[in-house]
Amino acid sequence: MDGTGKGASRAKYASFDDQVAIVGSAQPDQQGWYHSRENNVVVDCPATTRAWDAQVFEPAFCRAVGIR
Repeated sequence: MDGTGKGASRAKYASFDDQVAIVGSAQPDQQGWYHSRENNVVVDCPATTRAWDAQVFEPAFCRAVGIR
């Protein structure tokens, strides 16, 4: 799989301590920050972070294919 099939996404997601979530398309490099108009959203809200984890991250993680 090359990551471009059905359901593929370039979005990045991270949550920390059931408090803060970051989601977006920005690459952590000069191109992404200054030239590609990519962006991320940071949310500092425990209820939102837990909801996003339950509704988005956990189901996606369960569908992940392990490395062999």
